[in-house]
Formats: sequence, C-alpha cells, structure tokens
Amino acid sequence: MGTLDQYSPPAGLPALRDAIGADLGVDGVDVIVTCGATEALNVLALALYGPRDDGSRDEVLMLEPVFDVYLPQARLAGATPVTVPMTLDLAGAGPWTWRRCGPP
Repeated sequence: MGTLDQYSPPAGLPALRDAIGADLGVDGVDVIVTCGATEALNVLALALYGPRDDGSRDEVLMLEPVFDVYLPQARLAGATPVTVPMTLDLAGAGPWTWRRCGPP
C-alpha cells in the first residue's frame, strides 16, 4: 500500500502546503488545502464566526440572493446570519445600494 490509495491529511499534504506557503511567503503550517470552495468557506466560517464569551453571537451580513450554503454555515459556526437585499437603485448615486435590515 502506498500514498495514492489513501486519503490525504485533513489540512492537505505537507509538501503541498509548504510549496504554497513558500509561494505566498508564509509558513506551510499556516496553510490549509481544501477539496473545494464549500469546504474552504466552512473552514473560514468556523475560524471567524461564533458565540462570544459574553454569550452573544456574531452577526454575519450576507447579500441576497445568497448562495444556499452560506446561511447554514454561519449558523453551524455559532453566528447569526443577517440577509441584506441587494437592489438596483436607478435614482441613487451608485448602481447598487444596501437597504437597512436587521437590528439597529
């Protein structure tokens, strides 16, 4: 049995992580290789969002329409997703505007 018939380590092969780290100018131990964008976004959500020490939860603003995995990823990470409708504003100074939503 060799290495080609086994799953790779969860964070990625060390040689690949070292090569990516060298290209980016960081240590390979600070690099995570994922199997796709959904996995990468989940790792990012788990690292950034979550409940705070005081029991409150992070709020994550997401533009609507939202990709279907973003809301559950935020919730699984312990955050509260807050959706913001994205609308075309023909009368405004810029083409896209945010309408106020969620708590003040």
